[in-house]
Amino acid sequence: MEEEELLKQRQTYNIRLLTIFFLYVTFNGAIRKWILTDGLTANLLLGIQIGMPVLFALLAKTKPASYFTRVVMGGYSLLLIAMAFNPLAQTPFHGLIGYFLHIGVYLPLLVYMDDREAFPVERMNRLFLIIILIELGLGVIQFMSPANSFINKYVRDTSESGGVATLYAVQRVRITGTYSYIGGLTALFTFFGFWVWGLRLMKASVLLIVTILIACAVIAPMTGSRGLLAMLVILVGCSFLSTITDVRTVIGLAGLGGLFLLISQYIDVSLVEEAYAGINHRIVAHLEDGETEDRVFGQILEIIDFRGAYPLFGTGLGGTYQGAKALFGESIYLQEYGYYEEEPERIVLEGGFLLFFVRLFLWGLLARRSTIPALFGAILVYLLVFNSATVYNVNVVFYSVMGWIYLDRSYYLRQNDL
Repeated sequence: MEEEELLKQRQTYNIRLLTIFFLYVTFNGAIRKWILTDGLTANLLLGIQIGMPVLFALLAKTKPASYFTRVVMGGYSLLLIAMAFNPLAQTPFHGLIGYFLHIGVYLPLLVYMDDREAFPVERMNRLFLIIILIELGLGVIQFMSPANSFINKYVRDTSESGGVATLYAVQRVRITGTYSYIGGLTALFTFFGFWVWGLRLMKASVLLIVTILIACAVIAPMTGSRGLLAMLVILVGCSFLSTITDVRTVIGLAGLGGLFLLISQYIDVSLVEEAYAGINHRIVAHLEDGETEDRVFGQILEIIDFRGAYPLFGTGLGGTYQGAKALFGESIYLQEYGYYEEEPERIVLEGGFLLFFVRLFLWGLLARRSTIPALFGAILVYLLVFNSATVYNVNVVFYSVMGWIYLDRSYYLRQNDL
């Protein structure tokens, strides 16, 4: 009885902690965008977010870490510390920031997997619903508003010509929701894809699932992000494949979907049509110029054909991180490579192939320890390694962790009939 009471206390505390983290990540960008726009405050707020994986491990109430977790994270931490003092690095501060960035998704996920019972994230469904409705309303208002309106204010310009990013085919802004940049909103809605998958596994309300799907279908094209659209299609597709035997739910979803389509015939959906016209233009244009192929497969080819001068150990952690470069400068050993947008090449530049393959190994360990079926786990690992920024985009890091936890917890409950 005492053990059950202790578990309940851990659960209540951990859900409150995750709620605070979730709200912080979701709304601190709005503070940086609209209220406290000075550089010092922005860096402080971002710095707290960079440290969240370690904060989570320190603050979460769980059973003592398993021997497996202590060995794995101890070994990985020692490797990162050694790489942080790479003599080719510009300053030790780059290495310090790099350590927190690269500890990233692994530490919180291993902490969670040591004590799944202590993280009943399904209790956060009401919070997630409120957030998605807020982002839906704000996103539609942003999409309707001109680029120079207050609601579309960025912390700094995001295009070469100044102003905000635009879906040029329809002359509409690419929305950011409560974030400073588009990447934050796309990371959040990718999490909502994981959420739909988890809700399907737990046989949640059909009306709730349809509401989330509609919100995703409206917001995704308004961001102009082809990656978000692709991730949502994959995650929602996997959710239906993994629950294909739940016939009644499928029929219910189809019925409600048909009802909403019928209703849409009698309401103005021109704004959504514009959004899809805009993103379709981007998709077609970048398919024709080959940019899409480069984004999907280019990073793999860059890794295979890496020609850097320091392929084994790299040039130091944090060296390619924009914030570290802005604050402390850029290593001369990196300048010859120019700008790398995709993450795998940047990992090799910072820590060499040693760090890249160690991270692949850690992803494999996480997938093996997870309750997510092997095939789906392999798909997720590929997407997170090669098509997501789970190191250098702190919003993606947080929502990837939350998405994996929610999905893993959903499979855990389903497998144990809880």
